[in-house]
Amino acid sequence: MYRQRAKTIIGQSAVMVLACGVLILQTAIAELPRPLTTNEIIKQAELLFDGMVLSVQQAADEDHYQVQLLKASGKVITIKVNGLSGQMHEQQTGPGTATPGHPA
Repeated sequence: MYRQRAKTIIGQSAVMVLACGVLILQTAIAELPRPLTTNEIIKQAELLFDGMVLSVQQAADEDHYQVQLLKASGKVITIKVNGLSGQMHEQQTGPGTATPGHPA
């Protein structure tokens, strides 16, 4: 009788541990960042850099994008976007270099 009761308790404990593990895994998955959509990238870039997006291209590493944006001044800038974190920064062009489509 005690052995059967011990087996039942151990079996129930194993089920509880498994259920807790599933809940923890579901919570961890829900907290993973989702990649930005192209539309989200465009809206954020236009808002942050005060311009109009001309093009969005995915970089080779698939987590980053290059965005060409036309500023009100007529200058075209290139923005590098982390598609997972949403971080954006303007890529600086050195002296004598050209922004694609615009000679130096």
